[in-house]
Amino acid sequence: MKKIPVVFTRVEVARLLNRVTNLKHQLAMALSYGAGLRLSEITLLKAEDIDFENSLIRVAGREAMIPKNLKVSLWRYIKDKKTGQEIFKVSERNIQIAFNKAFKNAGITKEMNFFSLRHSFAVHLIENGMDTHHLKKLLGLNSRRAIQAYARIADTQTQKIRSPLEDCAFLPADFTASAKTLRL
Repeated sequence: MKKIPVVFTRVEVARLLNRVTNLKHQLAMALSYGAGLRLSEITLLKAEDIDFENSLIRVAGREAMIPKNLKVSLWRYIKDKKTGQEIFKVSERNIQIAFNKAFKNAGITKEMNFFSLRHSFAVHLIENGMDTHHLKKLLGLNSRRAIQAYARIADTQTQKIRSPLEDCAFLPADFTASAKTLRL
C-alpha cells in the first residue's frame, strides 16, 4: 500500500517560497506548486513550451496552467532565451538543494521533499473545487489511485459546507439567548 503524501498548507508554501533567495530556484519551485510540474519537467522546460498569451505550459504531452501571479516574473526571466534552450539550465540536484535550504529556513517540521509541492498543488485544487477528472488531466496521470489519495487528503469536509438556511434572513425567536448560552 502506498504511503499517503504529506502536503504543505498554503501558509507553509508562502513561507517556503519567500525563503528562496535565487530567482531561478524560486521560479522552479513556484512552477511545481503553481502549475503541478514535476522536477524533471521543470529542468527540461524550454521557452517555446510556454504560451503566455493563453497562460499555458505545454509539457510531457499535456497542458499546465501559468499562475497569474507568476506570469510577469516568468516572462521577464525567459524573454531572452533562444528557441530550444532550456529555461533554467540547472540540475535537478541543485533545485533540490535550494528546496532543502528554503525548507529548513522556513521552519517547517513535516517530513517532505520537492515532490510535496506537486502533491500540495493537487490537494489544494481539490479543496478549491476542481473535479478529479480535470485534475487527473492537468497532472498528466493515467491512474485514478493518486487522484483518489489527493481527494482523501483534501479538507473538503462538512465544516466548509454551508447550510442553505444560513443564506436565509431567518433567526429563531430565541437566537439571542441561545447564542449567549453557546458563546457564539
